[in-house]
Amino acid sequence: MKKFTNFIKDFIYDITDYGLILAVIVIVGAILIWRLNILFSLDIAKEPIQNNTPSIDQPVHMPDPTEENTDIAETPSTEPDEVQPSVEPEKPVEEYIDINIPEGTFPAEIAEILLSKGLIDDENEFLNKAIELELDRRLQCGEFKIKVGSTLESIVKQVAKAN
Repeated sequence: MKKFTNFIKDFIYDITDYGLILAVIVIVGAILIWRLNILFSLDIAKEPIQNNTPSIDQPVHMPDPTEENTDIAETPSTEPDEVQPSVEPEKPVEEYIDINIPEGTFPAEIAEILLSKGLIDDENEFLNKAIELELDRRLQCGEFKIKVGSTLESIVKQVAKAN
């Protein structure tokens, strides 16, 4: 009888151990899936890059040198050239916008910050450009001073500190 009770006791302890191991594995798996869903839930639709160079099969139009070019006026000007005083154009004042990206901010949230400051027009364009430049995993937190009217590529590089 004592062997039977010891067997049941050992069986219950083993089942409890396996149950705890299984519970830990399920919890860790759930946390990983939850965090990966946050990282990869960008809903980005990539468009294929189109090649604009002509292929070998397409004929290239070359102008005929025997044809007359009617675009150029051949009559010389009889009026003397007036000398214009050299006036240097005023340099426009460059405007910068300060942004703060908190630590632990995901790329989609960085795009929201840039959109709210008016530096980008579309969040998905910013995320697509970051992926295209392979800088989507290198976007940094911190203080940035970004020039108004900067290209999307320069903004991505600046936030990734890849300049």
